[in-house]
Amino acid sequence: MRETVERWARFLAAYIPDDYLPVAIGIAMAWRPGVDPDFWRRGVLFVTGAAALSLFIHGSDNIAGYLHGVDRLASATKRSVKEPKLLVTGEVSLGPARVVTAAMLALSLAIGAYLAVGVPWSVIAVGLLIVALAAQYSVGLSLSYRGLGELVVALSGLGAWVGSGVVTRRLEVAPALVGAMLGLFFASVNACSNQADYAFDRTAGRGTLAVRLGPRHHRRVAVAILAGGWCTLVAAVAVRAVPLMTGTMLALVPLHRRQLVALFRGDPLEARRIGFVALRLIFIWVAASVVCDRAWRAA
Repeated sequence: MRETVERWARFLAAYIPDDYLPVAIGIAMAWRPGVDPDFWRRGVLFVTGAAALSLFIHGSDNIAGYLHGVDRLASATKRSVKEPKLLVTGEVSLGPARVVTAAMLALSLAIGAYLAVGVPWSVIAVGLLIVALAAQYSVGLSLSYRGLGELVVALSGLGAWVGSGVVTRRLEVAPALVGAMLGLFFASVNACSNQADYAFDRTAGRGTLAVRLGPRHHRRVAVAILAGGWCTLVAAVAVRAVPLMTGTMLALVPLHRRQLVALFRGDPLEARRIGFVALRLIFIWVAASVVCDRAWRAA
């Protein structure tokens, strides 16, 4: 049983929570000491739904990659970074993979429908837009195959905006700014992944942004994405969307410099690894600074 669970967790890339962590950040920004139990109930349910959507995206990406032949070409590379493609290795069959992946989408939509009761239409509209785009990263419109992968990943950061809206029942500017920042930082990691897969995607006819622009110009896009993330942080601090102590996150700039150095020297997998480390530190930094500021002000 344990081996089965671990196998499906690997197939659904459950070890990559970064696309739904913005939701938790948005809920943390909405938190105040003494919130009622309904806040926690709605918050936990929404994070669960966002996690299920994330698993659907990963599962559908693996299925699409397998069917288009990309994963067969990249199998050795993925195995070397401990991300084996289980459909290629035969550890997971296509039929069950489709069923499990569809179940994740059904769970996410069911939770979303339940939480939508009593929530303003503005929150629902933003949430539906993000879900519709994210769910079609590799299937449906296959946005990542049309050069829009980085944009979709960047927009996933606005889960912070929706997460805050679900528990407070209103949309506020602060979570939107923070979500934009988180989305841009995550998109920079996605850009590194696309650089790593460039040769395989080009051979298989997958029109990622890296394939459409070429590696050289795409690396410049990665720089612009990271710069946009840091500019958004400065703006968020300037308008008090986040506490002043969040500005100390600038200490992580050298880590992103290392990410770009690795990318430009031709090691996108190392750049991706560094980007993930930086991104998770940013999640912790933002959440801790916001919660500590709320608690301090309430004391």
